[in-house]
Amino acid sequence: MKQVWYINHYAGGPGLGRAYRPYLLSKELKSQEVEMTVVTSTFNHLNFNQKQCNSVPSEFETNINYEFIKTPSYQGNGLGRLKNSLTFGFNLLKLRRSKTKPSTIVYSSPHLFGIFSAWFLAKKFNAKLILEVRDIWPLSLIEIAGVSAFHPIVLCFKLLEKWSYKIVDHRVALLKGADKHFTKVSKKQLPFTWIPNGADLTLKAADSLPETIVQKFQDYKQKGFCIFGYAGALGEPNAMQQFIEAMVKQKGAKTALFIIGDGPLKNKLIKLAKQSNISTIEFFSPVTKIEALAFINNVDIAVLGWLDKSIYDYGISPNKVFDYMLCKKPILHACSSPHDPVVSAHCGVSVKAMDASAISSAMTEMASLSKRELNDLGEQGYQYLIEQHDMKVLAARYKEIFN
Repeated sequence: MKQVWYINHYAGGPGLGRAYRPYLLSKELKSQEVEMTVVTSTFNHLNFNQKQCNSVPSEFETNINYEFIKTPSYQGNGLGRLKNSLTFGFNLLKLRRSKTKPSTIVYSSPHLFGIFSAWFLAKKFNAKLILEVRDIWPLSLIEIAGVSAFHPIVLCFKLLEKWSYKIVDHRVALLKGADKHFTKVSKKQLPFTWIPNGADLTLKAADSLPETIVQKFQDYKQKGFCIFGYAGALGEPNAMQQFIEAMVKQKGAKTALFIIGDGPLKNKLIKLAKQSNISTIEFFSPVTKIEALAFINNVDIAVLGWLDKSIYDYGISPNKVFDYMLCKKPILHACSSPHDPVVSAHCGVSVKAMDASAISSAMTEMASLSKRELNDLGEQGYQYLIEQHDMKVLAARYKEIFN
C-alpha cells in the first residue's frame, strides 16, 4: 500500500475542525489502497475547540491517521498567528525521524511557510513532492487583505511562491484557472491537475437543531416568508454585507435572511442590519457540520457571495456551495468569476458580486418560483455534485498522480 503524507496546517474533520478536505481524502484513498497520513497543527483558528489538541477526537473513523505538529496558541490575525504558522513550518522538520517512509508528500497551502521543510523531507525520503495550491499567495493578501504589493513580507512570499512552483514534482490546484497564474509567475507553462473541493455524499444532516433556530424557522414559515440562508464564516472574503444591503431593498417583501456562523465581521454585520432597521434578518451561533446541513435543509434558498476581485478570475472552490448542492438547495450566488459552479450546474441564479440591486432582484425572482421549480434547481445541483465533486472521484484523481 502506498504511503502518502498530506501536510495541511489547518486540517480538521469530525469533532476537530472545519477543514474537512484532508479527512475526506484520507478516508476515500484508504478504500483505494493508499495509506495517507494527514500532518496538521496542535492549534489553529479553524478548530472547533480552541485548545491545544494532539490526538484525534472520538468522532474520527478508526483507520484515519493524523500526525500533530506542536504550534503555539493565538488569537486574531496578528503576530501570534504568524508565529504559529512559522512554527508549524519549522517543526515539520521533526518528521525526518519518522520510521514511516512516504512515497509521496503533498504540501497543501494556504501559506508556504512549510514548503522548504516539505522539500527537505521529500529529498530525505526520496519521495515525490506535490504542491496543492488552495489560495494563491501572496496575491490573496494583496487583493483580499489589502496589503501593499511592495510590502517586505509580500516580496518574500513572491520569491517563495516562484521557488515552490519550480521545485515540486507536480502542482495540484483547487482553482480551475490556476494554470494561468502558474504560467504568469514562472514564465512558462507548468503541468498541473485540477482537484477542487468536494463533498462526502454519505454525510447525513443532524436529526435536530437548537430549539431557538427551530422556533425561528416555524415563525417565519407560518407567516409565509421565503427564507434565504447562509451557513459559514463571516469574514472579509465572504462579503455578506451585500446580502444585508439587498435585504434593505427587500423591505416589505416576504423574504427573510438567516445567517448561521461566526467570524471577525459578525458584530459589524449585526450592527449593519440593526442600523438598516431590517427585522427579517436573523443571526445564529455556529453549529456542527451536520447541524449546518440540517439548517440548510430548512431554508428555501441558499446564498453565497464574494468580493468583486480579479483574483477570482483564476477560479473558486467553496465548500459551502457543495454543502448546498448536497442538501439539494437552489443557490443565489453573487459571483463574478468565470469559473462559477452554480452556472455550470444550472442550480440557481448568479449575479455580479457586490451588486446589492442585482441580488435583490434575484431574491424577488427566486422567491416567486414554485416549490417544484426550486426543487428542480436543487436536484440539478445534486446531480452535478455527484458527477464532478464526489470525493471518491477527486481521490481517484489524486491516486493517478501518486502512481
